[in-house]
Amino acid sequence: MHERLAQLEMQLSRVSESRQDDLATIETCVKTTANCQKQAAELANQYIERHALHPSIITVDMLADMILHMSRQAETLVQNQDLNPSLNPLLRSIVDAAKIAESKRQQLDIISIRPEESDELDRDRHEIVTAATTNDNDKHRKIHKTVTAGLIYRGKILRRARVSVYRFSKEDIAARQDRRQECQLLDREREKNEEYNRNN
Repeated sequence: MHERLAQLEMQLSRVSESRQDDLATIETCVKTTANCQKQAAELANQYIERHALHPSIITVDMLADMILHMSRQAETLVQNQDLNPSLNPLLRSIVDAAKIAESKRQQLDIISIRPEESDELDRDRHEIVTAATTNDNDKHRKIHKTVTAGLIYRGKILRRARVSVYRFSKEDIAARQDRRQECQLLDREREKNEEYNRNN
């Protein structure tokens, strides 16, 4: 009986060890599954942000810009004394809509990137699309104007501002105008010669 008891204790010990190993394996599987679920959720959120939310935010920003532009025009018209008074309520509602649009933009944490003339170029925030020639070396590679505003949403740049930058040129502006006039004269002469050759 003593021997039988020892065998049962040994079997119980093996079963207990086996169950502990099984429990450790299950815990590892649960942790791995939780990590997979977390990564899948992060990827899904990134996909949704990139393909659904970001385009919506860009559209909201664009509409807010349009309303603000209309508001500036409306304010100018309201200041005009010769304006038909019946239009004043419409123009004032446009101004009010612009205030609401700007408020919503702030609530959504949307920030426009609009560099001013002579601001420093920032490659992370600005995309060069055109250049303007200048004979002022200090303006070289500085912002000439903003072509299209950029957009920051929740601290992340969704769209860089498209800008024109100054490009330094030693060539004098008057010399360029003279050369342009010379080219125009040469073009006229060529046209006259072609016309003469056709007629003769």
